[in-house]
Amino acid sequence: MKITDNIYSLDFATHSHAFLINENGRFTMIDTGLKTNINKIIMELHSFAIGEEDIKNILLTHGDVDHIGNLKNLQKRLNCSIYADINEIPYLAKKKRYSLRKWLFKVILHIPKFEQIKPLPKKQIGDIEIIKTPGHTPGHVCYKYQDYMFVGDLINTRGGKIQQMSEKFTMDQPQSLQSIKAIDMSNIKYICPAHGDIINAHPQWEEFIRGLSN
Repeated sequence: MKITDNIYSLDFATHSHAFLINENGRFTMIDTGLKTNINKIIMELHSFAIGEEDIKNILLTHGDVDHIGNLKNLQKRLNCSIYADINEIPYLAKKKRYSLRKWLFKVILHIPKFEQIKPLPKKQIGDIEIIKTPGHTPGHVCYKYQDYMFVGDLINTRGGKIQQMSEKFTMDQPQSLQSIKAIDMSNIKYICPAHGDIINAHPQWEEFIRGLSN
């Protein structure tokens, strides 16, 4: 689905959203959803007249199974760079484990270890700004592009309302809460979560933050 002329929400991603940003013909994918048929992914890209060679980067918000499910197939198929926060890379490489619950999901879904993942730059890639938001996982990040904020699992939305992610899937809830309160949404028009619908940032964000303080 086309959100704007240069932002797409990708239908192949299941159980969480994946997005695509077009910067003058250079495409960046944010997250990859749960595993599906690689041909389905390529067909969807072709439906937008996007070739495999046009995908230059994959940016991960974090390493949960519903965000990296298609990463291995994409890594094999596309000649692109893959980035994650430096604190997330050991978990992607299976040198560290998240919680037991998250680890079991990776075992059940046969998620492999990932190598050749590049650490994110400090500030941005192209015009995409990198915002560190640890808590849900140690290296969780959000991405800002123009007036859109791609928040991964920082929060979710339901029924037009912003909610905190479930504590049972969040590694450090107090730190996640700090990240939520610290993120700057003042120049953001739309929040794009991994779970739930894209939502107008204002006044929903202010109401959400007030609710956290009560």
